[in-house]
Amino acid sequence: METDCTTPAPLPPGTPLLHIGPHKTGTTAIQGALLAAKDRLPECGVEFPAHTRHPMEAALAACARPAMMGDAVPTDRRWRRLLDQVAATGGRTSVISSEFFADARGDATIARIVEQLGGAGCPRSTEAESGTGCMCWSRCVPW
Repeated sequence: METDCTTPAPLPPGTPLLHIGPHKTGTTAIQGALLAAKDRLPECGVEFPAHTRHPMEAALAACARPAMMGDAVPTDRRWRRLLDQVAATGGRTSVISSEFFADARGDATIARIVEQLGGAGCPRSTEAESGTGCMCWSRCVPW
């Protein structure tokens, strides 16, 4: 069996990239690498708009999730601030990463998050498998 090793087409400039890293899949390492490269990413047309490795409060607010034990209650203000930071990237691709997006419940919540980031929708199954959509693998992979 041969593997197609062609390089995928780059995202159109200005496209927000939402990294939905299910829990315990290396998301922290990806977030750390993004934060470490934050100053070099613009050379590649990419921005990491978060001010910390993981914009947890913003992601929790976007998904209407409660706070982690002992943390402040996430407010919509945090999510709006992150959306403003994404919008301020202009024509660059922005990357947001949080494992808590994998916990978003319901199609309406997911559709709202995608829409607020400027997306038109989140295709499923065959479109996602062809690389033109998005999919939450934590709901597909038996753990």
